[in-house]
Amino acid sequence: MIKRGANFDLPVKFSGLDMSTVSSIQFIFKRLPEESAPALVTKTVSNPMSNPVNVTLSAADTYDIPAGIVYMDTKITLSSGKTPFSKIVPVDVLKTLFPET
Repeated sequence: MIKRGANFDLPVKFSGLDMSTVSSIQFIFKRLPEESAPALVTKTVSNPMSNPVNVTLSAADTYDIPAGIVYMDTKITLSSGKTPFSKIVPVDVLKTLFPET
């Protein structure tokens, strides 16, 4: 769960993926679970070495993501240039106790 208004590291675990073959992973947070849905926040982790991969969101990033269920899409790029299929998954975002600025 992501809490709005706080810096947050979201650990994302990948099954069956050899991290030594990964060039980058793009994490795209959206309102809808659709490939063509516009991005609210996009984060890229280059050369991830561990699994799970920590996606770092700043407090400002979390305010761009509405409270409730949003969806995270991932675009994995392998060192070979291939992009394997990945699912769009729901992520729960908690409201903050702090006023939004």
